[in-house]
Parts: sequence; structure tokens; C-alpha cells
Amino acid sequence: MTAISVLPSVLVADDQPDVRTSLHLALKCAGFDAQMADSPEAVLNAIAGRRFDVVLMDLNYTRDTTSGGEGLDLLPRIKALDLDLPVVAMTAWATIDIAIEAMRRGAGDFVLKPWDNATLVKTVRAQAQIRQDRNGRNAERALQTRDLDGARRVQSRLQPQDLPRLATLECAARCHEAGAVGGDGYDFIDLGGGRMAVVLADVSGKGVPGAILWANLQATLRSQASALCGDLPRLIEVVNRLFFAATAPEHFAT
Repeated sequence: MTAISVLPSVLVADDQPDVRTSLHLALKCAGFDAQMADSPEAVLNAIAGRRFDVVLMDLNYTRDTTSGGEGLDLLPRIKALDLDLPVVAMTAWATIDIAIEAMRRGAGDFVLKPWDNATLVKTVRAQAQIRQDRNGRNAERALQTRDLDGARRVQSRLQPQDLPRLATLECAARCHEAGAVGGDGYDFIDLGGGRMAVVLADVSGKGVPGAILWANLQATLRSQASALCGDLPRLIEVVNRLFFAATAPEHFAT
């Protein structure tokens, strides 16, 4: 099977056709998927319509203006559509202060006109990589969140789903972890003959490691309780030995 390579995407914004053509060729030859826009509104429409890795934009769109106001005003509108989208501002030597102001307002870098192709490509590629790295971290965080949510649901099902009904004892219980999962737990184990074991446990460690240790301890207790229900010291001895054998020396439970 052949892997599909996705080119980094860049939106080029400039009002001059010859500039757009030159930038398109330079970026395409460098391996970018380059799309063009000729006005601030075209930039916003393009960003609203698809995802880009970086925007390379001129700061002036009306002929014979050098204030950079159009580009500076465009920056917050871009960020409103896509807060994490990197922007590279293009400016001439005479307006370098405007480029600095653009960075203060959220642009990630700037390129001077007339530009050097190698420098331009390096700058755009660096900003696109920032975007891709950020997306990777976001995806990893989303996966971790999903995994933790699944672990939380599993652990909640390991807690007793029904309270025992005894003629001599009224029971209520609740476990509220500080995080998604943890090493605290309780259990009610039916020993038959109107007898019940009450378990209240605190395992060393927090989060997922603690939750795994508690699940192991709970399973061990349940597996041994029916056979050794008449001999509590023996039950604790056997459970202790099995739990010790399955854990590292620094782990313990009370």
C-alpha cells in the first residue's frame, strides 16, 4: 500500500498578480500546496472554507498605500477564524516597523520585499511546522483524554453497582477521585450465609498506575474470598502474597 503524502498548505495574499505568480512558483517548487488570495475578504473566505498550515500575506492591498493598516486590521479577523493559524507578514524595508507591529498583533514572522526565495521558503516552512507540531500535540492530548475517559468509565463499573441489603446493617458508599481515575476504592463481597466482607482500600500511586493496582487488588480479593471466607488472617496472608508478587517493591496497599 502506498502512503498518501499531504503537502503543507499555504495561503498567499497579495493584490499584485505578478507577485502572486512568483510566490506561487517558489512555494510550489518547494513542495507546498499554495493557494492565492488578492484581498482581505478573499483571505477570510479562503480560511473559512478550508484548513491552511500558514498564511503568507502582504500588509497593503490598495495601490499606492504603504500604511499596512489593511494587513494589521486583517490579523485579528484571521485569528477570530483560526486562532492557531500562523501568519507570515510581507513588507518592504521602508515599512519594517509595520512588520514588527504585525508580529505584536499575532503574526509569527515576516519576510522583506524584495524577497530571497530560499529565505522565504525557510520562514514559511518553519511556521507551517509550528502548526503541524501543535496539531500533533492537540491530537495526542485528545487521545489521552479519550483514553482517560474510557478508563474512568471502566473503573466506575468496577465499583459495586448495588448496595448490599442486610438485616443488621445499612450501607452507603461513594468514591470521588481527584482525577479521572485513581488508586482508592471500596467493595462489598458477598460471602454467603448472610455474611458480607467490606473492603476499603488505598493503593500507593495516583492516576492510571494507582487504578491498575486497585483493580488487581480487587480481583485478587474477590478470587480468594469465597475459598477463605472463614479464615480472615489466612485470606489477608494469601492476598498479600499474590499482590506482592504482581507489583514492584515500592508499591503497596492498605
